[in-house]
Amino acid sequence: MKIKFILVIMLVFLMISAYITTLATSTSNTLPNTDNTSYSGTLPNTDNTSHGGTLPYTDNTSTSNTLPNPDNTSQGGTLPYTDNTLPNTSDENSEEWLNKEFEFTTIIEVAQGTTVKEFIEQEKNRRLKEWYQDKINEGYTVEFGNAAVYAIPGATNKDFKNKIKLSENDLVRTNLEIEIGVMFSKDGQGYGAGEGSLVGVVVKGDLTGTGEIDVTDLSTMQEELVETTQLRGAYKNAADIDKNGEIDVIDLSKLQEYIVNN
Repeated sequence: MKIKFILVIMLVFLMISAYITTLATSTSNTLPNTDNTSYSGTLPNTDNTSHGGTLPYTDNTSTSNTLPNPDNTSQGGTLPYTDNTLPNTSDENSEEWLNKEFEFTTIIEVAQGTTVKEFIEQEKNRRLKEWYQDKINEGYTVEFGNAAVYAIPGATNKDFKNKIKLSENDLVRTNLEIEIGVMFSKDGQGYGAGEGSLVGVVVKGDLTGTGEIDVTDLSTMQEELVETTQLRGAYKNAADIDKNGEIDVIDLSKLQEYIVNN
């Protein structure tokens, strides 16, 4: 009887031990998650769910291992942009954009008969005085790099895209663009600077952009006054001989006088 009682006690002890062991283990040999549940061996996500072995993202969802975008969504493996779209350059090829008038940031008036080489030197001196004097005062050394002057065959963006580089011996004319590289240095450290300004050229009286002032320019101004021609951009600036902001008979008279005397 005593032996039977001991056997019953041992059997109950074994059953309790087996039950406790069952509670302390997880099912299916899977990986546990932070909420004490497991999901078939997949990787847990930050919201305590898992998604088919894919990598978690900051919005707690994952999508086919694609690259995340700044708004926490992903787009088919493409590289992210700040607005989540690829930059659109198609506007620069539209007829509307190509026919739009471009504008120079700065207009430089140059005397008729000046060569490109002479103008480049004049422009370097002007920039030293007007643009870079503060840098010089701060102890920087200013060195100019390559310079180029381009003829633009018209006043539209399309014309600007088709600009032509001039040689040093070419005459300066209305509607040129000049670009000059520059380097600042101080205490052994140097850095380059971009243009920062679209600099254009005007030769007063050269309304046709040839570098010459002749009867063709006089005829063009007459057509502007009777509105059979509309001057645009730098060409319109070149027609304002007396610089009063208007194109009128006084400008025509001054242009005619210049042509007669030269």
